[in-house]
Amino acid sequence: MTPVMMRQAVHIFAKDVRHLRVEIALVLLLAVAHASAGAVGLADWRSLLVVAAVFLIVRLVHAEAIPGDTQFWLTRPYRWSSLLTAKLMVVLAFVAIPVNAAQLAIFVRDGFAVSENIVPIAWSSMLVFAVLILPAIALGAITRNIVHMVAVAIVLGFAWFVLDLRIFGDVPYPIEWIRDSLVGVTLAGTAGVVIIVQYRFRKTTLARVTAIVGLAAGFLFHQALPVRALAAVQSALGAGAAELSSLVLELDPPEITGVDPPYRVEEPVRVRVPVHLEGVPSGIELQSVYFRYTVREADSSALIASGRSSADDPSGGFRLSTEEFDRLRGQAVRVEAEAFVTGFGDVRTFDYEPAVTPSRIDRLECRIDGGAIINTNEGLMEVDHLQCRTPARWPALRLLATADGELFRRTAVSYSPFPSGLDLNAYGGAGANVPRGLERLSVRLDRPVGHIRLSAERTFALGSAVGEAP
Repeated sequence: MTPVMMRQAVHIFAKDVRHLRVEIALVLLLAVAHASAGAVGLADWRSLLVVAAVFLIVRLVHAEAIPGDTQFWLTRPYRWSSLLTAKLMVVLAFVAIPVNAAQLAIFVRDGFAVSENIVPIAWSSMLVFAVLILPAIALGAITRNIVHMVAVAIVLGFAWFVLDLRIFGDVPYPIEWIRDSLVGVTLAGTAGVVIIVQYRFRKTTLARVTAIVGLAAGFLFHQALPVRALAAVQSALGAGAAELSSLVLELDPPEITGVDPPYRVEEPVRVRVPVHLEGVPSGIELQSVYFRYTVREADSSALIASGRSSADDPSGGFRLSTEEFDRLRGQAVRVEAEAFVTGFGDVRTFDYEPAVTPSRIDRLECRIDGGAIINTNEGLMEVDHLQCRTPARWPALRLLATADGELFRRTAVSYSPFPSGLDLNAYGGAGANVPRGLERLSVRLDRPVGHIRLSAERTFALGSAVGEAP
């Protein structure tokens, strides 16, 4: 950028700061509130901070609106690069830096070392820029004024509501990060293209069409990506699969587990597809993220049943009508199964005394955070809630709390390799309910050591298994 262009950018920057001083002050005030609130009431301040930041960014872009041809700034004329640079300078100075400073202030106040949290904050900064700031600039660039922006925001809010309905089913939490990353890259890339098209070429129609296409692509990625594809990506990315190379997926004969009264259900015969894993390495615990199976007639390959599961342990089952079971009874059926499995190991254990709260080991802090009365199989029980947290995002660690050899809870974790998320949470955490009044707990952490895809195929005679109902 030439000196003339830089002087023009600084001039626009100073003009925008004067013009938007109220909006800037509001964002700075909410950033201070965000830092001061800490973990108490954090979500409320965070939401207000995000809304205020987006409003500031859109107002900033509207100061030199792009759509139309009657704006005064077109005759100055402003160079598009100087104009865009000035807008980015304002966003950096009064949105990105205050938000990151607030995050860092929370960690410092709570006694966490700054040097240990530079990487999570830097990663969070990049995510905020890509998935919040860029789309906000793009939204301002394709709308003429606040009224247009609010109308678009209402449509986007409705789209977000539809996304939350999960029309095509849920994605297992451990692999959600793959889908979310793909959606984030799509939105950030679309926003970047829209910004360049508007500022460089001022092609509003093209920019709006690009935005619609990008949003539609993001919607499809969020809703329609097959879980199996996501699980396959996780297995392909996961290091350490060699440690699980001894694993074998074994199929047992389909087992008749019971027959319901025919007058109550159309398909009364319940059939289970037994599955188990052999060759589990020593010190490794397994968790399935996705399992699917099909049962076909061996001769004709006609489909009898199929299903999938995201439960921790691979298993399957289906129902048959009495007539269909009588037809297939004793015939050969081919069972095909596929499982995506994660091995957990590299165990770390430390003792925690609930009376000493909080207790900190490295970047992990544990404390008793309130209590409750819960209903268990043995009746009502008074419990304390053990809450452990780390700055930024909870890493890929399962939390197991034990006392006197009794396991209280395992916490599902994301397999994301990234050090922070986009939610602006100061901390990520995991928790477990433990009996009230314990003097000492053993807290165990283990992490994924590998991901692997397993498959198996066998032929059986249906109804010949042990456990067949009369």
